[in-house]
Amino acid sequence: MWQESTDPRLGYGTAGFLQAMAELGHGFFLPDKESPVKAEETRSRDVGAAPIAPVSGACPGPNGGGSGESGRLEANGAAAPGRVTLERVRASEEVEHYIERANEILGTVGYTEHGRRHHSLCARRAREILEQLGRPQRVCELGEIAAYLHDIGNIVNRNGHAHSGALLAHSILCGMGMPVNEVTEIIAAIGHHDEADGFPVNAISAAVILADKSDVHRSRVRETSTINFDIHDRVNYAATRSVLSVETRGSEMEQAADEAEVKCPVAGLITLHLTIDTSISPVMEYFEIFLPRMILSRRAAEKLSCVYKLQVNGAEFL
Repeated sequence: MWQESTDPRLGYGTAGFLQAMAELGHGFFLPDKESPVKAEETRSRDVGAAPIAPVSGACPGPNGGGSGESGRLEANGAAAPGRVTLERVRASEEVEHYIERANEILGTVGYTEHGRRHHSLCARRAREILEQLGRPQRVCELGEIAAYLHDIGNIVNRNGHAHSGALLAHSILCGMGMPVNEVTEIIAAIGHHDEADGFPVNAISAAVILADKSDVHRSRVRETSTINFDIHDRVNYAATRSVLSVETRGSEMEQAADEAEVKCPVAGLITLHLTIDTSISPVMEYFEIFLPRMILSRRAAEKLSCVYKLQVNGAEFL
């Protein structure tokens, strides 16, 4: 069943995963090997630039079809009644089981909390980022859905979880009748949220990255006895406050715009405010483990035409 892997972290190739899930009846669409899809037909569009245009038909559902009407966008960026919303996703027993069980598995292997708290916080922050930057309503809704689902791939394995999570989300959202153009943007965002190989490929992706990387807090630490020898637990436990702010006007925004290295007009200033108890962990340890996340966050802010800053204990570092 499994095909030989080209990625040693996953243990199987993407094609092998798709084939296996199709054989198990999970409703994945497998392209005809004799008719490869052209690159221009699969290129992801940036939904941040304009509302997503309607396409003909929804993803194949559990019964092999979809009306194409549910979730289709109107001209103003809003969605028609019956669309797939975060409320519908939350109500899915499959989604909730993946989140809860994945969190238990990550706890077993020593990772911080990745349960409902983390998923819900990321969903809220992703939507708030897009809303405050004036993005269309439906884009904001898709951002919160992508953020809520972004870590479900941990049910498969922590390594490659962004990729496997995107495939699981594809099956779930298509089963709900979401149009393929919306599913495309969400799975692209999920598949690119990890700092190991991610990149902000669209506005939704950028919002998910910023929301996910901002969740540094002591409430994520499962066992405080580990903070003396586990740097990740120690840094998270030392973080007593984590706030992500978006400013689109004001003196700080104007100063950031003047100092910005981006060539396009600056849409906003995104700042991660952290309070770290330095008696538990020095600030330098934060950068030791989280610098790649901060670099990706800055790229995500730039995707949204924003400036990214990091403040720790009131001092500006980025």
